[in-house]
Order: sequence, then C-alpha cells, then structure tokens
Amino acid sequence: MDLEKLQGVWASGLATITITGDRFTTSQMGSEYTGRIELNESAVPKALTLHFETGPEAGNTNYGIYEFVESGWRFCLDMHGKPAPKRFAAALKKGVALQTMVRRQHPARPAGGQPVADLQGEWAMLSCVRAGDPLPASFARTGRRSITGDQSVLRFGSQVFMQGILTSDGPGTLRLELSTGEAPQLGIFNLSGAQLKTCMGASGNGRPAAFVSTSEGGETLATWKRLAPPGGN
Repeated sequence: MDLEKLQGVWASGLATITITGDRFTTSQMGSEYTGRIELNESAVPKALTLHFETGPEAGNTNYGIYEFVESGWRFCLDMHGKPAPKRFAAALKKGVALQTMVRRQHPARPAGGQPVADLQGEWAMLSCVRAGDPLPASFARTGRRSITGDQSVLRFGSQVFMQGILTSDGPGTLRLELSTGEAPQLGIFNLSGAQLKTCMGASGNGRPAAFVSTSEGGETLATWKRLAPPGGN
C-alpha cells in the first residue's frame, strides 16, 4: 500500500512532512499543521486529500495528485480547496504547489572537509533574501543558527528547518551536506567582528562568486549577528 511507503519523515528544502499511520504533521516558513491524509491509489493520476485539523489551515481540505519518483515522491496540490490539478506541472495557476519530497537521512561526511572554526557558536539572523525575494523582516529575525563542530542547525522560532554537516573547502568557503539527502549547498562567507554574511547556492548548484541573491541563481543571502561563541554566556 502506498500509505505504508510514505510512513516516516520527508523533506524538501525548508519544508518537512511526517506521516504516521494516516496522520500527518507538516511545517514550513514558521507554521506547523497537522491532520489526516487520504490516498486514492486507483485514480489516474493517484490522488491525495489533506484534511487540516490544526494550524493556520485548520478546518480546510486540500486536494492533489501524487506519484513516486526515483528520489522519493512528489505531489501537486491545490492550496485553496479547489479540485486537484490534472497533471504535475509548476505554476499551473496561482495557489498550486508542486514539491518533490525525499526521505530525511543523515548526510555523508564530506571527504577532506573541515569544521569552520571561526563560525562556531550561536548566530541570530538579521536579514535573508532567497532567490531574490526578501523574507519578511519579522520572520527573518526569528532565525537562529547553531554551529557545533561540523553540525549546523537552522531554526525559525522553535521549528528546525535545515540541518546538516557544515564544512569548509578553503578560506571563506562553505559546504553544507543536507540532512535531507539532497545535493550539498555550496557557499561563501565573510566575517567581520560579530557580523557574518553568508551566500549559499541552491542545492546542487555551483558556489556563488559574489554576495548576491537572484531569482535566476536561487542563492540565499543572509546576514547574522553572533549571539555567543562556544561556551559563551
């Protein structure tokens, strides 16, 4: 049964979904939702229905389609309670989401990579631009990054959104091996006193050559302030 195949934790970028039995918990951009998932394996394409019980969408029902792919599974979902899309395509219309989910797994330790000694400790996000689109300031400032050895965890509020092994390939460079199993993110950083600037390429893309974020390149440009060094108060 497809529902059995979907049991466990799945992720796509900052979004996660956990399926236990016919229950789901999903989080993205600071919000968490729970509810019940229904699958119709006999439909063509296969259909899914999400009944939201808690979170901002509580009481709503969304309809979509799904399929298994080599990297995991993907779904195309109408986010406004309208009938499910008929095919898998991005930007079919406003309010339609297309995502490919991969199983969350511990990343492989990169050969030769070294922990970034200068970045150890806790960091508070001051601003962030993803693919040329600035995050709302009130949301960005809930971001916290904890770096301990080669372990990096990014949270927004109480929610963990991204984690993995963070190392350096050379001065001023970053490599993040994502816990989702996706291709690594390559980046650059500049540290000036307690102020840090990072620019990370999209998963699987090349390393940015400058501190910029564009819709074409998909870079994530962020500024940070040190909260406490390792062992600090």
